Amino acid sequence: MVAKLEYKKNMMKIDNPTVIATHDFIWYKNDGTTVPMQIMIGAPYRQDTDWACPCAIFGFEGRYADIMGISSIQALSLAISLVKERLRWMIETGEVLDLSQDGKHIGAEFIESLFGGR
Repeated sequence: MVAKLEYKKNMMKIDNPTVIATHDFIWYKNDGTTVPMQIMIGAPYRQDTDWACPCAIFGFEGRYADIMGISSIQALSLAISLVKERLRWMIETGEVLDLSQDGKHIGAEFIESLFGGR
């Protein structure tokens, strides 16, 4: 029972996070429908002796459990990495994403550059 309680404790989500960054996409699903998507990163906040950072991909998997770290920068970095990896996975598995402002299909290279990669 202790392991289950610990797991649930780690799945926490702060109510009404302060949003510090967003980016919009359109997801062209394999069934022909389109879904507006928005990635969201929230401000890191103190959680006991650690830090947590809210993040989400609305229109895909929704809000994730707040990402924990030993510092605010680690929690923020891990939250950004999670969102980046989930978007990259979508593209690598054949999903089509466009930028909502210009309708251009994007690839893994764009995801890398969006998140400060090469």
